Amino acid sequence: MKILILIKQLHFATRRHLMAVLDLGGIRNANRILKELQPYLNIHTYRKEHVYSLNKAGRLLFGEEGKSFTAHMVAHAMLRNEAWLMMGCPDDWQIETMIRYKIEDKKKTILPDVKLLDDQGILCAVEIDRAQKMKANEVKLQKYAELTKYYRERYNGRKPIIYFFTITSYRCMKLEQLAAKYDAHVIVQQIMEV
Repeated sequence: MKILILIKQLHFATRRHLMAVLDLGGIRNANRILKELQPYLNIHTYRKEHVYSLNKAGRLLFGEEGKSFTAHMVAHAMLRNEAWLMMGCPDDWQIETMIRYKIEDKKKTILPDVKLLDDQGILCAVEIDRAQKMKANEVKLQKYAELTKYYRERYNGRKPIIYFFTITSYRCMKLEQLAAKYDAHVIVQQIMEV
């Protein structure tokens, strides 16, 4: 059941992701367990690796009838999972959860790829930048600068932390240059596309 819970939390997971967190033994044992869970899983192939997501029967185990995740989302999800592993597999990993705040009595929102609270209770947002236009990233950073201003006033000077994970050193450099323009705590890291 832990495997299905983890797949539900991540939306997509490979055997490698599952083995990194759960004690599944060796590769053969992990494959055997995943084969037994096939009635509850959709299996996609991405870069010669099986990627698992919950199918309708799997979602019904959790009392959910909601949306299934389509194969075109896999590449982005794999990078998001790599970020999850790099950040130490935080439990409070909320995928595509809205952040709400107010600026001058106007309600504002940001939809990060992931929202979480770190060990000190500081709000963190994770953005996965695979092929996003830099102009779109700049608009996001402007919104994060607004959020930072709001957060500082509300939480005694503390700043939210915004993580950008991207796939090339050039994109890292560009994101760091954009981040320098705005008063936000931005950490840019490069991850290898799996």
